[in-house]
Amino acid sequence: MSISFDLPAADRARSPYTGCTRAHPRTAGWSGTRGLAAGTRSPGREDTGSALRPSGVLDADRPTAPGNVADNHFSVQVRGRSSVRRRIHPLGAGHGDGWGWAASWHRPVFTAGPPMVPGLRVESVTVAYGPYELRVHRVAGAPAGSRVTHTGWATGPDQPLVSALHGLHGRGPGPQTLRAPRGTACTRWAEVPRLAGAAGGTSVHVCPAALAAKPGPGPLADAVGEVVADGTQVLVVWADGGARTRIRFDPVRVTHTAGRAQA
Repeated sequence: MSISFDLPAADRARSPYTGCTRAHPRTAGWSGTRGLAAGTRSPGREDTGSALRPSGVLDADRPTAPGNVADNHFSVQVRGRSSVRRRIHPLGAGHGDGWGWAASWHRPVFTAGPPMVPGLRVESVTVAYGPYELRVHRVAGAPAGSRVTHTGWATGPDQPLVSALHGLHGRGPGPQTLRAPRGTACTRWAEVPRLAGAAGGTSVHVCPAALAAKPGPGPLADAVGEVVADGTQVLVVWADGGARTRIRFDPVRVTHTAGRAQA
């Protein structure tokens, strides 16, 4: 399944993300075949967010080096061991006017000790809306005392970009900034924002993410006016105009209702 739009030539010319940067999905230009269609990808990195990519703009969202913190990665920590992601399974994708979504699930794999935890599963849903990605993860079957971490895009000190995360539900609001000293293909060293939170049994974790030209889209804490989440669904009311995004599980369904400004 794919999400595909044409990015207007004028937008490509104005884009601050051409060259050796990751072009961010805004209201057009997504291409959602990468990662989800094949069901496999780099073992550490977030697939649903990176699957929504602009067509016609150079894709140069380069991963951090092996041995450094993984960018755009959701990990489950069980008894101090952090998971990686191997095969993913598509759960769907779709789009509307000015927004799009993609979802998958995977079983976390651990590189140290027993490779898997029986019954542990992660469902990942990303909704692209304006300059934001709304990232939602539902963890099922996590042992008591588990934790989760989630990283954003890696950016270098000389890149005119801002990478931001903000916890809305199931993790702390403010991210920690980690260094990736071996950098990426675009920068000699990089910094990566990371959120963390508690998990156990079934838990839901929600955050918006943004990658934007400096000075950025503004504080992510101001992007969302309300969030309501439980084990079956997530409702986000966007502060700008009151648009509403609802994500349901079992099965995964995503709806988006335009707010007053878009109606």
